[in-house]
Amino acid sequence: MRGLKATRHPGLFKYKAVYWGRIKVGKKQQYKSLKTQSESAALASLGIWRKELELEKGQAAASEGVTKHRDTVGWAFWKLKAQKRNSADLSPDTSEYVEQRVRFLYNTWPALFTMKPKDVSTARIEQWKNGCLKTHSRSTVRGTLIYLRQAFELAKSAGLCAENVAKQVGLPRVPRKLAFSAKHQVSSKQFDELLATMRKGPGFCKRAADLAELLASTGLRLSEAVELTWDNVEWGNADPRKDRLRSLSRKRRKDSSTWGEAKRLPLHKRLRALLQRLTKNRREDNRIAPVKECRETLETACRKLKMPKLHHHDMRHLFTTWCVEAGIDFPTIAAWLGHQDGGAMLAMTYAHLRDEHSEDMAEKLDALA
Repeated sequence: MRGLKATRHPGLFKYKAVYWGRIKVGKKQQYKSLKTQSESAALASLGIWRKELELEKGQAAASEGVTKHRDTVGWAFWKLKAQKRNSADLSPDTSEYVEQRVRFLYNTWPALFTMKPKDVSTARIEQWKNGCLKTHSRSTVRGTLIYLRQAFELAKSAGLCAENVAKQVGLPRVPRKLAFSAKHQVSSKQFDELLATMRKGPGFCKRAADLAELLASTGLRLSEAVELTWDNVEWGNADPRKDRLRSLSRKRRKDSSTWGEAKRLPLHKRLRALLQRLTKNRREDNRIAPVKECRETLETACRKLKMPKLHHHDMRHLFTTWCVEAGIDFPTIAAWLGHQDGGAMLAMTYAHLRDEHSEDMAEKLDALA
């Protein structure tokens, strides 16, 4: 549905201050107004709706043996999903991922769910894997196969099969995705051109450009930036170098070690100028970010300038790249970003920089001659 704004909770959206839920049933997405403006009440209603649909799905699939018959692979997956859903150590995102993988397996191999675990062979699983790799990504097939192994482990512990045949099937190798790529080699001058292109757009494009600049000037995640209020700005000190922007770490997983950790970033020239401009048109809710997202405006501007497509999180990489190129040490950058490893990961990821910067640094070697 058009006009729905995504929230930080999977399947929960907002439209004109009212929360909506979205659940995928089979190959179709179902939307439903939760008729509340309270996030906690919306989450509770969404959970109830999920259970109702799960019950309907279970009743419809009972004749196929998906959840009813204890001696089928379907029962093992039902047990696995219940285990993941009730685990206090797993985030809601992980539980949702398990649901997605089970649905994918059901759509690509529906007969498996009515089979007895002892009747499934390694060769048949290999055949399924190779078939899926022709039309789906390696990461999708790999994730599904991991949970297939876990389901067969449950079946084995329940005495439904003698061995875990899924473990004998190798996992597809997924090439490691580098955090740093060519699209993060955008200079500050090119970024200013990108912002100017965004601001030429209609409607809220100017405010979307301000959000993109806020993200790139602070290195904050989108979830962290939209939570900022003017109370987080510490300025007006006798020494401007002591002015700071306070924020809280908001990684996607709430159980991460850095969730809720405080970060303090100095107000550098670009950030200070942006905040001074934004303070002239403060929002009623006292939030700094003028809008909650800028994805479409950002992608449109990148397309017009024939630049690699940038997303919200790429602004964080741009900030880090600029800091490294400015000669700021990794431990300091790590503290600004909210990392707890003292800059070890940054040193591995950003060891190589733009060619222009490397050449500039090489010129300093002339002083040794």
